[in-house]
Amino acid sequence: MRIGKVAGYFNKLAVASEMFNSNEIEKILFLEKIMRFEPGAVGGGIGESTEDKEVRSCDVSMFNPDENTSWIFDRIGNFVPKVNYDHFMLNISHLSTMQYTVYKDKNNGHYDWHIDVFPAYFTFERKISGVLFLTNPDEYEGGELEIMNTGSPDRAVSFKQNAGDVVFFSSNFPHRVKPVTKGTRRSIVFWVEGEREF
Repeated sequence: MRIGKVAGYFNKLAVASEMFNSNEIEKILFLEKIMRFEPGAVGGGIGESTEDKEVRSCDVSMFNPDENTSWIFDRIGNFVPKVNYDHFMLNISHLSTMQYTVYKDKNNGHYDWHIDVFPAYFTFERKISGVLFLTNPDEYEGGELEIMNTGSPDRAVSFKQNAGDVVFFSSNFPHRVKPVTKGTRRSIVFWVEGEREF
């Protein structure tokens, strides 16, 4: 596994290549057969999420550690301290629920610009977001993950990684998934949380 810096020290953006091998990705993809999916919603907080296809069009399944998925949480969770030390230096405590996400071309699958942090009434907040790519780039067209780490959408960093790679970034960076124009893009999204500090 290799970790690449995208720019500068403490840039709050990193890529871990080959965190999961091809056999492990197949094992994860098999989980899709036993998951229950629903349309992805937008918004945050208690009772504030709504479906809006203009902003977000995808199917999602939230999951916690169990006999089928604990190894995924363990693999990522054991790696997070190094990524945090090398790229973020944040006060973090745990991984939250993960989200299996499917973007399909027939639904113009996409997710417009958004951030992953919620209002201040939660004790814990998302601090580091991660995307585990489950589909190789040649299996779909479009669907790039773009992260606005400079404050300008014109200079957003774009990612279309190999299956098994993970992109880590600050949860308060605006980011989006561009429309999938051909094929299907699959990923697992996760969040590293810590106590709210302000």
